[in-house]
Amino acid sequence: MRQVDVIVVGAGPAGASCACTLARAGARVILLEKETLPRYKACGGGVPVKTAELLGLDLSSVLEVRAAGVRLTCAGHDTLTVRPVRELGWLVMRDRLDALVAHTAADAGAELVEGRAVRDVEARADGVTVRAGGNAYAGRYLVAADGAPSRLARAAGLATRSRPGLAIEAEVGVTDAQREAQGNLMTFDFGAVPGGYAWTFPKADHLSAGVCTSYPRLPGLRRCLDAYIAREASLRDPLWLKAVGHLLPRGGTRERVGRGRVLLAGDAAALVDPLFGEGIYYAVRSGVLAAEVIRSALAGGPDAARTYQRAVDREFTADFRYARFLADAVVYRFPRRIIRLAQRAPFAGDCFIETIVGAGTGYRWSFFQFLRRLPRLAWHFWQT
Repeated sequence: MRQVDVIVVGAGPAGASCACTLARAGARVILLEKETLPRYKACGGGVPVKTAELLGLDLSSVLEVRAAGVRLTCAGHDTLTVRPVRELGWLVMRDRLDALVAHTAADAGAELVEGRAVRDVEARADGVTVRAGGNAYAGRYLVAADGAPSRLARAAGLATRSRPGLAIEAEVGVTDAQREAQGNLMTFDFGAVPGGYAWTFPKADHLSAGVCTSYPRLPGLRRCLDAYIAREASLRDPLWLKAVGHLLPRGGTRERVGRGRVLLAGDAAALVDPLFGEGIYYAVRSGVLAAEVIRSALAGGPDAARTYQRAVDREFTADFRYARFLADAVVYRFPRRIIRLAQRAPFAGDCFIETIVGAGTGYRWSFFQFLRRLPRLAWHFWQT
């Protein structure tokens, strides 16, 4: 039986960044991935600047397009384009990004084991045993970063309150003229899907598009995607299309993300932005947080599960509650008015962009910025 300090399950951004941080600190780490990298992952592939800075990696080898701005629209109407002065972020394909971060972890000293799905987990007071692919691994801690739905989270009785939304992500082959029409802008259409939005992200040789909803069940979601593609000039009459459905574990409810020697990170911990559906930054940040907490516990520091729970509640859950309110009570309910409001009050669009890009800001910050300007914004809102 292989004996290590930490077993990390899942080589996505959360697990790989956790393994990399631990390995750089000198811990003995095994990173288990059920598939062979690189492997396709349904995801829009938006990487905000703050994510790249947190990873501390040169992402140029996986860069598809540099995002220059955001186009907000409602069912193809009332379009608002926001082009921030600072760099917004990078657009990537997740198979290449995940492989880069996982192999960086391996170069740092983590043992990367691919093509072995976890079959059984035994958690004890002094450690964890994992069986995968006919082999057994024993560790002092386990970080479950196996996405949504997380089999390991269910087995540990963690993150039981999450009611994930739904999404369908598609890679769409288009003509050169259509890619040029999309340009380097990310499109969010808040009138295409009940309780959610549709999106189009440019890639080097195609476009990524999709639809998502906050509703746990929404019949006809694929029809919403087809209607969106048929309406958008940059997507219409695709040369080819590959669509994959997946869960969207929205944050904002207080989930239990640690118990004993088991911690959750990324989508397994339901850490996805409830408004824009962005999950890569929160996956990386939670992976780094889990690594820092475990590193301290290995050195005789405080209980890892309790410390990690407090850190997640403080850094993510409280902020996501504001995002849920803005999404469910405001943006998803009144998309056309919100876009027209942002047209009349440019501050609103800039505020959302800063929330996505800035590592030192969040939805709580945006919420109170709006409160400060509430009388003026309310007047604009009811004039739309």
